[in-house]
Amino acid sequence: MLSDNDLTRVQEVSQNMKRPVTLFVNLTGSQDVVETNFANIARQLQGVSLDRIRIEEGGVTPFPGKPSMILSNGEYSNINYMVFPEGPEFGPFLDAIAWLGAAAAPAAFSKKEKIKELRFPNNVFTFVATGCPHCPEAVRSVLILACSNPQINVSIIDALSFSDISEKYKIKSTPAIIINDGMTIIGGIKPDELAEYLIGVNDGASLTIILKSMILSGRAEDAAGLVCEKERPDALLPIYISPEFSQRMGALLVMEEALDRNPSILDPIIDRLIELLQSDDIGLRGDTASILGRIGSRSAIPALKKVAEDPNADVRDAAVEALEIFHECI
Repeated sequence: MLSDNDLTRVQEVSQNMKRPVTLFVNLTGSQDVVETNFANIARQLQGVSLDRIRIEEGGVTPFPGKPSMILSNGEYSNINYMVFPEGPEFGPFLDAIAWLGAAAAPAAFSKKEKIKELRFPNNVFTFVATGCPHCPEAVRSVLILACSNPQINVSIIDALSFSDISEKYKIKSTPAIIINDGMTIIGGIKPDELAEYLIGVNDGASLTIILKSMILSGRAEDAAGLVCEKERPDALLPIYISPEFSQRMGALLVMEEALDRNPSILDPIIDRLIELLQSDDIGLRGDTASILGRIGSRSAIPALKKVAEDPNADVRDAAVEALEIFHECI
């Protein structure tokens, strides 16, 4: 429930609103604590706003069957709240109502015009938790962008109350932002930083960055799905040759998972992988020999035979194991 101070702030904002804001309340009928709180907060807001904040049932949500509140002013219906706007989270929530109701304008940011140019829907899921010191800042940044373009559909999600959604996206800390089921951003973020990510995702030039963010956040299976969907295994190579061990191992895991889904998905990068057998990096030579064995292209046999005589025993073993897959003798 909102405090008396919070309700006073709502009254002050509502007095300056030039158009009403509707809260579309989605309830499932379970009558659990989550649903009860959403319904009570919505009624409180309506009660003190002089009918400038209204309640209706329904609304389109990316998570059907989950309780939520969708903020709408008629033109914008792209903010989906799945967290109680209490405590530190109340400020960004009330700001969004003020912006949608034309009681105030969102903070300016340098990439606003670029954001307004986005023509296709983008889903931005923001996971938060009670007591998280950086969550309100991240939420405010997301809401500023949402109020700049109705194509940016945002959901503010309580990571603990909706643990099944958190588990799907491998959320281990908050705030965490997922853009279009791919790009994963951890930690506080400013509007211009978030805008840059969104612009990059939409220009199609940042697949490597997206895959890297997914790998580092533990979403290797999802990254493999994206590689297969886009048919862009080349986007993994900059991550695979990274000197950072965690990145390379993550990329290797994605390659293996992608091969399980589509045995020919790595065929376009076979020649590049063969070149990497000559790398000065011992670990990279061994890992590459192993993945070439998994791919199973006979074009790699001559190069693997050379690597089977590598000065390093681990690399030799990897090459020999790969050749055994081809039933080749050294």
